[in-house]
Amino acid sequence: MSLIYLVRHAQTQPLTDRPPAEWPLSPRGEQQALALADVPFWGEVTAIYSSPEPKAVATVTPAPTRWGLTIHLVDDLRELERPPGLVPDYEAAVAACFAAPERSVGGWEPAGQVQRRMTRAIRRLAEVAGGRPIAVASHGLSLALFLAGLEGRPAPSLDEWRALPMPGWALLDLDTGRLIRPFSTLSL
Repeated sequence: MSLIYLVRHAQTQPLTDRPPAEWPLSPRGEQQALALADVPFWGEVTAIYSSPEPKAVATVTPAPTRWGLTIHLVDDLRELERPPGLVPDYEAAVAACFAAPERSVGGWEPAGQVQRRMTRAIRRLAEVAGGRPIAVASHGLSLALFLAGLEGRPAPSLDEWRALPMPGWALLDLDTGRLIRPFSTLSL
């Protein structure tokens, strides 16, 4: 059984002068990351694999100190790439991206490309883990696309994407493609 704890990063601090891939955690997100390190599932994890984006790394950085783990950065776990700045109607942009998964919409990386790279990366990490539980820290769009792909769908619904809490974690049995434990969040 390939058990993977999927972790969505904590609350971010959007910066209009930098691309979303460079956004840090907000002060509340930093508190969430500290609280996330106290959640007992880390005791089952043998390694943490994270997107290299600052918000993902900062979300899981407190856990290694408490649980004696190592964080490995994996470029393919990054968020769907999009241009710098804030999008006026972000949900509409996400809907357009999901509706045309093989095209770039508004300069965004195609959703299908993200789904394929996430799937390859997570399957490769599970092989390396050799059946030992791991944690994978990533992003809302990328995780939602990955989960839809496990069900053979090219994209998730907006409701499925919205349902991934920030921060949040779930337990996935990669062999069956099913969530053993659905996404949970912290109460802060």
